[in-house]
Amino acid sequence: MAQLEHPGIAGLLDGGMLADGQPFLAMEYVEGEHIDAWCERHELDLRHRAQLFLEVCSAVEYAHRRNLLIHRDLRPGNILIDARGESKLLDFSIARLIDEEAVEGSLTVTGQRALTLAYASPEQIEQQPLTTAVDVFGLSHGALPADGGATAMAAHHHATPAQPLHRCRRGRPA
Repeated sequence: MAQLEHPGIAGLLDGGMLADGQPFLAMEYVEGEHIDAWCERHELDLRHRAQLFLEVCSAVEYAHRRNLLIHRDLRPGNILIDARGESKLLDFSIARLIDEEAVEGSLTVTGQRALTLAYASPEQIEQQPLTTAVDVFGLSHGALPADGGATAMAAHHHATPAQPLHRCRRGRPA
C-alpha cells in the first residue's frame, strides 16, 4: 500500500504493529468534508456530482489496476472533498491485496473483516471471496448519492443497529 500514490487517494505515511500486536496505519491528514455533505452544502447539480464521482472512480481504478487493492468500504464517510473541491479517498485500513490465492477463494471470510454493513456488497455479507466487484458495488450503491443524499440519509435513519455478522442472513438482520 505504500506504493499507492494517486492525487485522489490519501497517502500512507507509516504502518506496523503496536507493542500489543495490534496493527496500525498512519495516513495523510485530509482537511475536508464527506462527499455527500459537501455536495449538499454546495448544492451541486447532477453534472458536477458526476464529475466528482469520476474523480473517485479514477482513484479506485488506480488502486485496482496499479496496486491490486480493493478498498472494501467505499461510502461517503471515506471520501472527503478538500478546500479546492478535489476528492480524496480515505481509509485503506481495511483494504486487502488481491492476489492469485485470494481469487482462488482463500480470502478471509466476512466474519473476520471490518466493513460497514449498510454499504457492504452481497459478497461481503454472504462471506464469499472478494474481487474488485465489491468496490464497484460500493461506488454504485451510495458512495455518491445522485439525489443529494436523500437515499443514503433515509437508509441511515431507517437502518437497524449493527449486529455481529454471524447473526445476519442474506443481508437481513436475524
